[in-house]
Amino acid sequence: VVAVVTLTQDRATPDAIESVDESEPNTAAPSSDSDSEATMSSEPSHPPVNIFQFQSPAPISSISPTPAPTLFDPIIERIELIKEYLILNQYSTETLLSDARSPQYMAALHLASANSLPIPTDATDARVREDFKDRWVLMVLFYTTGGPRWRSNWNIGNHDKTVCDWNAVAQLEYITSRGAYCNEDSTIGSIDLSSNILSSTLPTEIALLSRLDHLNLKENALNGTLPIEMEKITNMVQFEMNGNDFSGTIPAWLSKMTKLESLYFSDNSFTGTLPDELYEMTSLLIMAVNDNNLHGRLDRLNNLTNLLAVYAEDNDFSGTIGSTFFSALTNLQHLDLSNNDLRGGFPPHLLNFPNLTVIDLHGNFLNETLPESPVNNMLRLLSLFDNDIPGTVPLSISNLQALSHLDLTTLDLEGTMPEILGNLTNLEYLFLAGNDFDAGPIPATYEQLTSLRDFSVKGTQRTGPIPTWLSNMDQIILLDLGFNAFVETIPTELGDMFNLTYLLLNKNQLTGTISLVARNLTVGIFDHNNLSDNTTALCAVWNGETTITADCNGPNTTCSCCALCCLPDDDTCLSSDLLALFDPVWEDGYLRVEYDFVHHHNITSNRRLGS
Repeated sequence: VVAVVTLTQDRATPDAIESVDESEPNTAAPSSDSDSEATMSSEPSHPPVNIFQFQSPAPISSISPTPAPTLFDPIIERIELIKEYLILNQYSTETLLSDARSPQYMAALHLASANSLPIPTDATDARVREDFKDRWVLMVLFYTTGGPRWRSNWNIGNHDKTVCDWNAVAQLEYITSRGAYCNEDSTIGSIDLSSNILSSTLPTEIALLSRLDHLNLKENALNGTLPIEMEKITNMVQFEMNGNDFSGTIPAWLSKMTKLESLYFSDNSFTGTLPDELYEMTSLLIMAVNDNNLHGRLDRLNNLTNLLAVYAEDNDFSGTIGSTFFSALTNLQHLDLSNNDLRGGFPPHLLNFPNLTVIDLHGNFLNETLPESPVNNMLRLLSLFDNDIPGTVPLSISNLQALSHLDLTTLDLEGTMPEILGNLTNLEYLFLAGNDFDAGPIPATYEQLTSLRDFSVKGTQRTGPIPTWLSNMDQIILLDLGFNAFVETIPTELGDMFNLTYLLLNKNQLTGTISLVARNLTVGIFDHNNLSDNTTALCAVWNGETTITADCNGPNTTCSCCALCCLPDDDTCLSSDLLALFDPVWEDGYLRVEYDFVHHHNITSNRRLGS
């Protein structure tokens, strides 16, 4: 039984991740009479140069069910003719088409329900036969992947239009709306069903769309292995399967897609190593295999000299980074190998790549000193936190004038806190926490960093009073000065920082009362200081939405507005090692989209950081 629906075409950008409203589950099947239209816009096939641009979610379309057709003699006759045609052309099998519960049978039944739709024969025009085959394949995809529950079914199954007209929009080379789009010869060239609540496995019939060059099924609930039959889609240029639950190994047959430029397989459950055949795919521009369960070495990616972006973070790749590591990939714009098992040192030749804007190697086991930096006006993000890098920060780091994000958290750095960082005036994010710098104040040169949004020197042996010039950094959202040896009172000027949202001053030697009024403060952590235990004034200046921790210096002392009230000798008070880690990801344009405070063992386990 097939349901017929009317829908409204939605508009969405491929990079927009939409929220799902499941309060009213959709039980409809494809439309037979909707004639909706959408406006298309061109989009490049690889990440834009401005990697720091984040797109907003797009609206969700609406779908209204109408009654399903019933079987009667003409439909029975037509479905038998359709089955015969599909079997004769080896599109399907007798077994599948005889099972009334199979997606193949339901798709055939849907086609049989339209008297106006001609059933082709060998004498039928080739274009009509192609449209019939494509129509059936898309209906099989619909029924296999839970089509009645899709967020948008883009007028699929309309009997009065050709497949190419189901979208009822101009056919453009790059797609920004869900649906199937045709090439100039009226064959299906692109499918975009991203963020559309597809579930189950991919049907093998999708391989019958042999002229397909763009397939975007990202951010769904698809699972299982990729059908080997897909090796027949040799025209594929952009293959987006990220954000599903595909499993098994990454297939070797990808190498038969000799035109493939963009491979997005991230956020799945793939296992094993990258296939040897992948290293022959010299057409690749973008390879995203992050957030899987992959292992092995990455050295041979050096063969793919056209690569613009490599996203391989959050796997178990291993090996040693040496003087030739990725040395031939001079076209790179983004390199993210974070959270793997890589060893060795930072590869200095990367700093000579003319277009490289992102280097993220955090969460590995790099254990060599930082190299000298050449003049570089392209690199914007350098993240190395959670490695074992020893030594000092070289003065030449000031040559990286375009840096807006520098994260050197929890390394093994020592010596004087580098004053030279004050020359990097484009910095928006500066993280130096958890290093064994010589005791001393925050360098006065940092007063020049007026574009900072996040600033953390937690656990770096800072001394003296908190500088009042910090209040001139009016863009700051996060200010973390905790776990140091700051003395005297909290400057009231900090209350003038309009954007200040997260203020961490715990584990210092501050005195006096907390009298600052920061209008947008969401988290204020003040415990383990020598501040007054009179919290009346403290609780009067914030509303109930603000999270506060402070000291309770006696058994009868309470803090009515505190989420956590710490006794002076209670080292188990859990705010002491809070760290606002920033693990940037390419899917979010390397912007911070949330503040996630975690308990970081490298802060509390190292006794030299204690107050």
